[in-house]
Amino acid sequence: MVPEKDNGLELLHCFARVAPYINQLAPEDTAVAVATREKYLAYVPGRKKNLLEELKKHLEEVSERAKILEKVTEAQVKLMESLSQMIARLEPVALELLRMARSVSHKEESSEE
Repeated sequence: MVPEKDNGLELLHCFARVAPYINQLAPEDTAVAVATREKYLAYVPGRKKNLLEELKKHLEEVSERAKILEKVTEAQVKLMESLSQMIARLEPVALELLRMARSVSHKEESSEE
């Protein structure tokens, strides 16, 4: 029985000490990890697979994708800013053209009557 005062920590440390042997005794390729809620006490990779290495590779890929996404997002923000500036510059011109078109339309209607 585990003493109540250590909350099983001593038992976890025992598992951490025997972790390499558990891996060797298992018939399948087995990785063994022993951890508390705060930290890993032991990690023994499998014979063929190392989960930590796979995790590191995956995290590197995710990090690369995040960098690409950040660059794309920055480019999109710059594009939107440029478009907003263009619209702001073109708006007065468009309003003037609309006013002119209405003026021409009114003149044509007046001349037809």
